[in-house]
Amino acid sequence: MVLGDIAAASGLRYGSVCNPGWFGHDLQAFVDEHGLDMLAYVNADPVYATQLRDYRGFHVIRDPRDMAVSAYFSHLTSHPTRYWPELVAHRAALRELPKSDGLVADMQFTARLPTDGCDLRPYDAMASWDYASDEVCELRFEQLTGDPGVGFCTVLAHLGLRVPDSVLLPILDRYSFAALSGGRLPGQEDQSAHYRQGTPGDWQRHFEPRHRAEFTRLHGELAARLGYSEG
Repeated sequence: MVLGDIAAASGLRYGSVCNPGWFGHDLQAFVDEHGLDMLAYVNADPVYATQLRDYRGFHVIRDPRDMAVSAYFSHLTSHPTRYWPELVAHRAALRELPKSDGLVADMQFTARLPTDGCDLRPYDAMASWDYASDEVCELRFEQLTGDPGVGFCTVLAHLGLRVPDSVLLPILDRYSFAALSGGRLPGQEDQSAHYRQGTPGDWQRHFEPRHRAEFTRLHGELAARLGYSEG
């Protein structure tokens, strides 16, 4: 959303993908075919991201335990099921479970994240990502959402794009948590909304000992490897 508007304001051709099936498992060929100047690759997998040549990018990481909680509520109620047939059956199963059991079941589902015929495996992608690449600016989700102006100025400088504040700031306001959630402030939760809560560390309110254990079983010490504390 933000990138799409920045691209439009900069006269750049923009595209967005999240599933390797959408780009025929060849990301560079997709970019070439569509003549893209800017690409948003959601759930980026280094297997495909490294197919790109002569690029500069940025990569956002988030506490993977917050991802697990966010995924549970999104899969339970709010995420669109168009192009995602696997979510239809999974959502029906989640709605039959109490939250504690549902969170475990969703962790197991999201470890694979089967999506329109492809397993996206987002946590494996995070574990295997090269965080030392000179071409990629690494940012934490907390940095980008805590002060979007500073975060996106850092991103745009790395990308070599000049976007005046008079253009950038209205775009950021348009996609702020308050704007997207209908006026709620970060921390004001609506569990039925796709933009549910908006603050980091939310996993600590929802993880029980069994969830900590299941997360470790599935993903080892991924959170610590990414620099996140035990909390």
